[in-house]
Amino acid sequence: MGKREREEAAATVDAEVHKKAKKEKKDKTEDAEKAARKAARKAAKAQKKSEGTSGEADADEAKAEAKRLKKAAKAAAKAESSATSTTSETVAAPVAATDGYTEHPGLTALPQSEIDAFIAEKFITVTDEAKASPAYRPITSFDYVPITDKAQRAPFANFKTPSPIQAAAWPYLYAGRDVIGVAETGSGKTMGFGVPCIRYISSLSAKEQKKGIKACIVSPTRELAVQIQEQLVKLAEPAGLKTVCVYGGVNKDQQRATLTGAHIVVATPGRLNDFVSEGSIDLSNVTYAVLDEADRMLDKGFEEEVRKILGSCAPTGRQTLMFTATWPPSVR
Repeated sequence: MGKREREEAAATVDAEVHKKAKKEKKDKTEDAEKAARKAARKAAKAQKKSEGTSGEADADEAKAEAKRLKKAAKAAAKAESSATSTTSETVAAPVAATDGYTEHPGLTALPQSEIDAFIAEKFITVTDEAKASPAYRPITSFDYVPITDKAQRAPFANFKTPSPIQAAAWPYLYAGRDVIGVAETGSGKTMGFGVPCIRYISSLSAKEQKKGIKACIVSPTRELAVQIQEQLVKLAEPAGLKTVCVYGGVNKDQQRATLTGAHIVVATPGRLNDFVSEGSIDLSNVTYAVLDEADRMLDKGFEEEVRKILGSCAPTGRQTLMFTATWPPSVR
């Protein structure tokens, strides 16, 4: 089934749910009205009977009883209508977010029970202390990623579904939020921050892209930096973006020569600060900063180096991400 067919299928499911709910509401309302009419007829008979036997006092009592029964029938009809409406709202999709991220219609159409099952199965926990956004639904399928360019979507072909950290973090990252992601090494964190990074830079004007490095990814070791670089190149090249990697232990001149025209820099803290200090790298236009394996960087004593790097990035309008395998007090 193609993307368009899936969307139509999802829309059809949603439409059938509402159609069924509407029919149930109509049937229950008609039943309530029938009950009210039956009660009224019963009361009328009682009134007529009382007029012939007990006089005016009994007739008044019958009228009161008829009125009470009719009122009860109306209340029952109203309760049935309210119950049907509540059921429909439970099935209905949540309102799309408006913070620069619009939820894919196919994702919006999914029943909440399916979303809850996905969250439980993947052991996903999301805490939004600022409560500045709606509680976004995790992106459960690559079909729901807000990227239309086929070349940029090509890397998704190697995976069946987004990993838990990707599914949970992407909506918030697309909305421009700062994010702290806690996930084990090898859980797909690079694509977790890399895919939104490429989309963000690609959305900038050509003039803005030429102003210098727009994204900075800092990692604790040379080996990890190289791994991140290799994955980011696969994401960046289809979008026409250049990614460079700088780390200690190799000739600075060779690395310096690669910096021209770079949009994204992946680096270890020490070498990056060396280049910033000598003026070879300017981070003042960086509006997408990532600290990967933050717990390991702190363990290695890079806290001051990291603070210096962030202090060199754009002071306003910057989106900051931190990914870590553990969440001890020192990292918090």
